[in-house]
Amino acid sequence: MNKKNMGKKQVALVLSIVAMAILISAAGLAVAGNDSVGNYLGFRAAEVAKEELPFVYGNPNILAMTDAGYAIVGGKVGGTTTEECIDGVIASSGCTIGKANLLLIHRSKEKPLWFAFFNKSSGECVYLEANNSVFDMTAAEVKALPDDKVFTKIAKANIAADKLLNEPEAWQPQMDAKVFGGNEFSIITIPNVWAKGAPYELLKTVEFHNHICPGVTSGYNIIEYLDENLPLQGNQNYEIIGCPPWCKDYAFQVIFDKTVGKRFVAMHLTPEDSAQLPGAAGIYIRWDKATDTGHGLVVAFNWTKAKELCDIDVSNKDKPWYWWWMRLKMDVEMMDLEDPKQLVSTMKEFDLNSKAELEELKYAGNNPYVVLGLLPDPALANLVGPKNIDVDNLLGGRASEFAMENMSFEKYDPNILAMTDSGYAVVNGERTEDCIDGIQAKTGCTVGKGNLLVIRRSRDRPLWFAFFDKKTENCLYLEVDNSVFDKSIDEFMALPDEEVFRKTVKENVSPDRLLNESYAPIWDAKVKAKVFGGGSGPFTNEFTFITIPNVWAKGNGTPRELLAAAQFHNHICPGQTSGYFILEYLDEYLPLETPSQQYQIIAIPPWCKDDTLQWNLEASIGNKNYVAKDLTKEQQDKLPANAKNVAGLFIRWDSATGAGDGLVLAFNWTKACEISEFSRSDFKDFATYKWWWARLKMDLDMMDYIDEPETLVETIKEFKVNSPSELSHLKSAGVNPLVVLEVMPE
Repeated sequence: MNKKNMGKKQVALVLSIVAMAILISAAGLAVAGNDSVGNYLGFRAAEVAKEELPFVYGNPNILAMTDAGYAIVGGKVGGTTTEECIDGVIASSGCTIGKANLLLIHRSKEKPLWFAFFNKSSGECVYLEANNSVFDMTAAEVKALPDDKVFTKIAKANIAADKLLNEPEAWQPQMDAKVFGGNEFSIITIPNVWAKGAPYELLKTVEFHNHICPGVTSGYNIIEYLDENLPLQGNQNYEIIGCPPWCKDYAFQVIFDKTVGKRFVAMHLTPEDSAQLPGAAGIYIRWDKATDTGHGLVVAFNWTKAKELCDIDVSNKDKPWYWWWMRLKMDVEMMDLEDPKQLVSTMKEFDLNSKAELEELKYAGNNPYVVLGLLPDPALANLVGPKNIDVDNLLGGRASEFAMENMSFEKYDPNILAMTDSGYAVVNGERTEDCIDGIQAKTGCTVGKGNLLVIRRSRDRPLWFAFFDKKTENCLYLEVDNSVFDKSIDEFMALPDEEVFRKTVKENVSPDRLLNESYAPIWDAKVKAKVFGGGSGPFTNEFTFITIPNVWAKGNGTPRELLAAAQFHNHICPGQTSGYFILEYLDEYLPLETPSQQYQIIAIPPWCKDDTLQWNLEASIGNKNYVAKDLTKEQQDKLPANAKNVAGLFIRWDSATGAGDGLVLAFNWTKACEISEFSRSDFKDFATYKWWWARLKMDLDMMDYIDEPETLVETIKEFKVNSPSELSHLKSAGVNPLVVLEVMPE
């Protein structure tokens, strides 16, 4: 190659990288100029940390963490949400989601708003807890306050793993004093595993789990084991029965899109059954919908071996620091274990020859281990389961640039919604989260403004970007050609758009148009043709891109909590929205009143509502306070008239008293159909357009009643739970809680 030309290319490369850096920096500065209390609060927290640690903007050794976006000032649905703080943290620190050094830690909405910053070089961490009263002030008033008036707590400590593991006695008083506001375990585990170079998939799981522990790492190990021993092929998917559930189950929900709202079944085991199934970690089935057959593994995780490999000294188990010391040590050591077969094994391999056989393993009243012949007696069963600029950055920017040209919008246009499955999709074994930074830098869409939604999809799905214009109601979809990930930056920048994106489609998704019955069959043909890339099952990208954008376009009428859960659920449907109605209903009729209270939820039957509830409450399978049990058709037929729309048991459990108050709730689908003026049978009419037409119409109609939960939610029965054993009984495999509460006959 001519040296002169080579020199020009190198200059062009450098200029392109600098240009991207300027874009990202400019985006940060623009966000920082946003005159809001939340934005300034995140910015102020990072500024304090930069002085304390110290560090400069963009230092790759810095990890930022916050529960902003989950915490709600006031703690109630409809209170002051805190997602704007995220943009402020980014603007001051240079930490971003795409660089995997900004983690948004899931917490229940009523928990305090906090920020933490960790310096990998020194091991120092700074924690700041926000003073909620600043949200009653203007940004100018907050700027005039000293740090100790903006934050109720500012603490600094060295949390380097080597230090804590070698000097546990010195750290224990810090734990006891709650130096980090009660978040000590989260803040000593997540940064130290991040510093070890934890996989991005694991970090995304940890965000949802809100700490890293050997339990959640075991889930990642099991996924590695399944990749080798039960890999998906073609359009297959996993059916998972988390039995018993533990922190591992966060990994399956985040990485494989197996959520409670999508019929992830989780059941507990009684102590007696656990003793007969040592190490049992659940049932994993590779299901083929085309043939209604499956091949499954009952998997075990060897905790004894895990402790041996991590050199855990159990002789210290009576020490007050042992519980966190052991978990932290295993967290760090397990990052070095390369072969999952060291810890994961198969207890039983089996085939399923029909859908009925699959359902038999999942229904309430059945113990799946009994069905599979691993337990002898049903009566004994008690079940209840991530930088420097690279091709990825440029790819997100390239997709945004294509959209801005083809949809005629400018940066920071508030009418634009950007969506992507970046960070979830895995291409040629490579993570894709860096694309998110490219989108933000080019479009100005951000997580904090709520116009950048990262849609969770199973990691085997294609990498895509979508952009929606609220003014024109046009949606542009771009699907990535995986070969771009084999290119250098120079090669990538020389590619034409048609070699970067294997599919580019623009469609008008106006609800007025889609719901016009003369046009609906035309759109239905496009759905069947997979105009937006399709996917498995009926709820494909086409459904995602007619529901999320149109509900988002409702503006202030659409709660952020619903949209956040929609990213997890990857579409909006009446089932998911019903979960928000239930959330509001609980706030009014069964609110949490003391710090010792939490919700214990038994979803029976589980449906899409459960993804909304999981995402907005500190109740989930992995925390063992969210159980999902399905009902057979025969059981549903036996439900009395007032319980036909039963949604589950919702218990306000008080750990201090060991008792709780509960409601059996129903969601009135008959009333919902009356509001939308169609028959419930339309939902099941997958032969025509009616199935998506009815869901889209109800999505939009339900927004008119979003602040009136009593319109659609009702109490079937109030009840008391008088002891932990009663609660355990209701949650256990082999037990139908509706029978126990006499809501339905035995």
